[in-house]
Amino acid sequence: MKNKYFTLNNGNKIPSLGLGTFNQKSLIEVARESAKIGYELFDTSPAYGTEKNLSKGLWKGLFFADKQKRAKYS
Repeated sequence: MKNKYFTLNNGNKIPSLGLGTFNQKSLIEVARESAKIGYELFDTSPAYGTEKNLSKGLWKGLFFADKQKRAKYS
């Protein structure tokens, strides 16, 4: 799989395609196999319970996108 990239304002590049990681039982195994075939971006969230699991298997050179709880504005 050949990734296309977006160039960020600071000059770094980030993959345009990522793997969503919604509460999979075999998440680490799925992420490792996905990385082998070319995925470099993994979408995580505290709400999914996936960021903690993936942190056990952080790999150098991969990107992890995370969601933050929206602040309430008055």
